[in-house]
Amino acid sequence: YLLQSIAMEAESSSLAGTTELTKSFGWGGAEAFQQQDVNEFFNLICDSLENNFRGTRGAGVIKALFAGRENHYCRCETCGYKSGHEEEFRAVMLPLKQ
Repeated sequence: YLLQSIAMEAESSSLAGTTELTKSFGWGGAEAFQQQDVNEFFNLICDSLENNFRGTRGAGVIKALFAGRENHYCRCETCGYKSGHEEEFRAVMLPLKQ
């Protein structure tokens, strides 16, 4: 709701306030002015939504929509030893040509 309100406010004026949004994340004082990159901000929003949906019909929806699993695998060509592990991710990092 807060993001929708900010978007509507931005459409109707040249400035949109984010005070209510930052309060909803539990940020106060210096935290509200700490710079976040888009990936960090996305993770904060997802974590906040997951916490708010806990115990409701919406529980698990953020993970179902935005999370995936990634396998890291390594095999030694000399001895054949294999190791690997699986990690959860929310963003896919792709190299871009400059």
